[in-house]
Amino acid sequence: MALTRVIKYSELSDALGLIDDAIDAANSAAANASPNIPTVTSVAQLKAIDVTGLGTGTRVDTTGYYSSGDGGNNSFYYDTTSLATTNNGTVIRPDSIASDAIPGRWLAVNTTVLNPNQFGAYGNGSTDDTAAIQAMFTAAGTASRYFIHFLPTKTYRTTTGITITYDAVTADVPRVIFGYGSRISMSSSVRGADVLKFNLTGNSSFRGLQILGLELSGGSVLADTWRDGNGNRANYNPPSLANGASTTTTLPISGCLTTDTIAVWFNGQALPTNYTMTGACLVDGTVTVTVTNNSGGTVDLASGTLCAYVTNGACHGLHFNADNVDGTNYFYKWTIRDVRVTGVSGDGIRINGLTFEGSINNCFVDKGETGFNGNGIRIRQDGALNPSSIDIIACQTRGGINGMRLDGNIENTNIYGGTTLYTAGEGIIWTNCRGAIDGVHVERSNNQEVSGNTSDTAGINVGGQDFTVKNCYIVQSDQRARYGIKAFVSSGNGTLMNNSVVTIVRKYFLDSSESSGSILVIGDNPSSDIVVDGATRVTYITDRVTPNILGRRSANFSSAVSITPDFRYGTVYQIQNLATNTTINAPSNASNVVGNEIVFSIQQNGTGGYTVTWDSVYARSATPIGSSANQITLITFMYIEGKWREKSLVVTT
Repeated sequence: MALTRVIKYSELSDALGLIDDAIDAANSAAANASPNIPTVTSVAQLKAIDVTGLGTGTRVDTTGYYSSGDGGNNSFYYDTTSLATTNNGTVIRPDSIASDAIPGRWLAVNTTVLNPNQFGAYGNGSTDDTAAIQAMFTAAGTASRYFIHFLPTKTYRTTTGITITYDAVTADVPRVIFGYGSRISMSSSVRGADVLKFNLTGNSSFRGLQILGLELSGGSVLADTWRDGNGNRANYNPPSLANGASTTTTLPISGCLTTDTIAVWFNGQALPTNYTMTGACLVDGTVTVTVTNNSGGTVDLASGTLCAYVTNGACHGLHFNADNVDGTNYFYKWTIRDVRVTGVSGDGIRINGLTFEGSINNCFVDKGETGFNGNGIRIRQDGALNPSSIDIIACQTRGGINGMRLDGNIENTNIYGGTTLYTAGEGIIWTNCRGAIDGVHVERSNNQEVSGNTSDTAGINVGGQDFTVKNCYIVQSDQRARYGIKAFVSSGNGTLMNNSVVTIVRKYFLDSSESSGSILVIGDNPSSDIVVDGATRVTYITDRVTPNILGRRSANFSSAVSITPDFRYGTVYQIQNLATNTTINAPSNASNVVGNEIVFSIQQNGTGGYTVTWDSVYARSATPIGSSANQITLITFMYIEGKWREKSLVVTT
C-alpha cells in the first residue's frame, strides 16, 4: 500500500504565512545589503569586536557560526542599553563587555525565523547538539510566533530529550517546525526521555503548532527475539530440565546497558507452574536469559518465541503532552505532517491529554520487526475532557505492541486514506470511540511476541459508541490472532462494513478447534447493536503463504493475454516477457480509497511490438508503453475521483 500526501491548504496556511515571512526577510536583507555593513565569518569574530564607542543600531552580518557557510549565518545590530541574557544565538554579549550586569549586546535582527546552527549546532551526526537545540527553542518561545528550520541534510545528535515547556501561556499564533531532509537522533543510552516533546502546564492553550517533515530517531528499540546461528529470527527450544536445574542463553540487544531492567517471556504467555525465566544485562549489548525448573519433576518446554526487552524508561518519538494535573491545558488546530520516527522504545507519535482539531498526515513510524513495548501512534485522554476532531491520514506503522492505540473517550476522530499498519499485536485498538476507520490495511505477524497476548486479539479492536468500520483489508499471519475485527458497542450504534468490501486473509490453515468466523460482535444492551452490514461482502481466505511484512506484495506473469489485478494478492504487477497483445481489466477486491496505488511493470520480449489495452477504469495519458525489444514500462496509478488515474510513467531506453 503506497502512501500519498494529502495537501489541505487550510491546514498549512499558517505555515505558508511564516515561510513567506522568512522569504521576505531574506529578500529584504539582500535588498538592503550595503558595503557599509561589515561582515565576519563567525560568532567568535563578532564577540571579539571592540564595541567601545559603537552606537545603537550598528549592524554586523555573520557568514557562519564557526566558519563561513556552516549554516549558522545571521544578521545582528548592536544595542548599547540591552541587558538581555546571552543565549549564543540571538543574543550575544561582546567579549569587551566584562559581565552580564553591564549593558551592551549584539541582537539578532530576525528572532522569529531560526535554525539550530545559529545557536552553535553542528548537525554532523556526531557532535552533541542538545544544548544548541534547547537554546534555540528557549529563544523562540519568547517570540509571538516562530518558524524553526532544521536544515536539510543535517543530522542533529542529542544526548537527552528535547523538551519545550509552555507554562501559563495562551498561544494563538502559528509556530512551525520545518524539517524536510533533517533528523534529530537521540543516543540509545538515554532512558525515560522523549526525542522531541512539547509540554503544556499552568492552564496553557496552544494553537497552530505544526511539525512538518522532521525525522526523529531514538537510537534503538532495545528489544529482540531469539535468533539462530545465522542471525535469523527463530524459535527457541529449551532443553529438558530436572527439578532445580537451570539453563541460560543470550540475546544480543544493541544499546542495552548493565543498569537496565530486563523483561522476558516465552510465547507471549506465562511459563508452566514453578518455572521461572529471568533476564539480566551482564555485559553491555547482551541479555542473559535464565530458565529454572522448580517443579519437582522434569517438564519439557515446547519450542517457542523467546523475547526480551528493556523496561526502564521508555522513550517516545514526538510527544504532545497536555495533561491536566495542574489545570486545563490543550493543543488545538495542530498538524503533524510527513514526520518519520524510527528506533524508539516507547510510542512513535504520542498525543496525550486534551487536544482537538488536529491531524497526523502521511507519517511513518518504524519500531523494528518486533512487537514489544510502545505503539506506532497513540492518542490518550488525560482528565475529564475528551480529545476530539482528530484525523489520521495515510500513515504507516511497523512493529510495536499495536499499530495505533486510542485510549479514553476519543470523539469525532477518523483513521483513513490508505493507512497501513504492520504489527505483531493489534492493528488498531480503540476504546470508547466515536468516529470512522476507513480504508485501513492491517498485516499482523507473530503475536506471540506480544506479552500476555491471547486468542481474543484482533486486527481491528474497536468499541464505544457511534462508530463505523469499512473498506478495510486485514491479514492474519498467526493462529493466535483469531479475529480480523472485534467490535463492542456501549451506547449509540456501531456499523461494520457499511456497504463496503472488507477482506480478511488468513495466512494459515484453520484447525478443527478454531472458529472460522473472523468477526466478533458484542453488545451490552438490547437498544445498542452493532450492524454487520452486508455479511456477503466479507471475504474469508485461508492461505499458507507468509506475507511480506513490509512492502507491497507483487504478482508476476511470464506472459499475458488478459490480467485482472486482485488486491488480495498484491498491488504490484510484473508482466515479464510480453509475447502477445494484452488486456488489463479493472481490479477485483480493490479498496477504492483516495490515495491507494497500483503499479504495473511491463517488459516486452526479445521481439517487442506488443500492445496493452486498458479497461476504462484506468485514466491514462496518451503516451504508449515502450514497444522495443526487452523495453520496460513502469506505470503507477492512484485512485482519485472514481478512477485509477495515471500518476507516473517511466519507459527504459
